[in-house]
Amino acid sequence: MKPDIAADGIVCQDTRTAMDAAPARLINCMTRPEATPYSMPELRLKRHGPHMSIPTRFHAREDWSIIPGPAQLRQPMSSVDLQEVATYSAAVIAESLLDFPGMQLVQAATPTWWTWRARWESGRDFIEVGMTLFDDEARSWGGSPLRADCAIDAVTALWSHLLSRHRGVWLHDSACRVHTQDSFRAAMET
Repeated sequence: MKPDIAADGIVCQDTRTAMDAAPARLINCMTRPEATPYSMPELRLKRHGPHMSIPTRFHAREDWSIIPGPAQLRQPMSSVDLQEVATYSAAVIAESLLDFPGMQLVQAATPTWWTWRARWESGRDFIEVGMTLFDDEARSWGGSPLRADCAIDAVTALWSHLLSRHRGVWLHDSACRVHTQDSFRAAMET
């Protein structure tokens, strides 16, 4: 039986919710006034054990992204409130992503960067990364949507890899919250 997603984001057996009927909420944060930086309804965790308190899996269907943001972020914030955003070319970010151990190019940036895809796999775990661009003169990197079914540590390893090369790279959830590594770990543990 395929698990369903409950309103709190926990993967459950035999639970039907309106989550699957709400893909419109996964659209651009700027057009979603109902999104708050504190609600994470699309966060999907699979929990194990009798108390179900330790998340082990991270699931994303392009509702999470790695995005450029301020050089430093002391606490999580709404992406709608970002005033400062690091600027990187898509080619530089693509090169860094492909330098992550095990990451392979799936689709080149032909005809555009919007079609670019890379994928990391290890056993049953995977992370697929896309590319978006800002509509600025330089057509700079606007973020990388994630599709993933992997251990939480795999996502944080990829993110740490990017942070080691580029300041101001953050994880962004479907509720428009820009995470620090601490806030991401805390969100995974709740």
